[in-house]
Order: sequence, then structure tokens, then C-alpha cells
Amino acid sequence: MNAILTGPLALASRRLHCWRYMSAVALHNNNLMPSRRQQNQNNNHNLQISRHMAGHNKWSKIKRKKAANDVARARDHTKAARAIEVASRSCQGDMADISLQSAVAAARAVQLPKERIEKAIER
Repeated sequence: MNAILTGPLALASRRLHCWRYMSAVALHNNNLMPSRRQQNQNNNHNLQISRHMAGHNKWSKIKRKKAANDVARARDHTKAARAIEVASRSCQGDMADISLQSAVAAARAVQLPKERIEKAIER
């Protein structure tokens, strides 16, 4: 299809192409013909519904990994908070006690929030 046309046939082809282009531009400028974006928005509405139904999107994978990480993080936080509570009860909340200091250090290692550390010591 990349053959170069010569002679009167080429001139007619160029005029026909130019006429089609000019008429399309005129229709588009007069808002009689929808733009490509409008056409794609109309077509994508049906695609989004079917794509959503499949469940193979990227968020599904992220959601499952995030859920597993959240469960592991919650388990570590709970263990660290309980260790602080036990150490705090044994020394009546004295921060000079080595067992409480090591429990707090372990809690900070698993990134337990400061508020939870303080509440665990108070318990």
C-alpha cells in the first residue's frame, strides 16, 4: 500500500484525501462529529464494567500482599505490647528496670507506636 502514485490518479487521490480531511475538520469544529476522546469514553464504559468483573487487576494483588503484611505486623505489635505489659507489672512501671528497657527496645524495633508503648506500660 506504500506505492507512490503518479499522474492523474495521484492528483485525484490527493484531492479526495484532502476533501475527506477538510470535511472531517469542519464537522469536528462545528461539534457535529464526536472527538476521539468522546468516542473512547463511550466505548470504555462497557470495557470498565467487564474489566472490573474479571478481578485480575493490579489492586487485587496489592490488596492480598498488604493484608498478609498487616496481619504479620499486628501479630508482632501485639507480642511486643504484651511483653511490655509483663515487664511493667514485674517492676511496677520502673523505667530503670532492664527487662522493661529491653521490652521497650524490642517494641521500637518492630515500630510499635509511642502511644501504644506508653499505654502498655500503664497497664
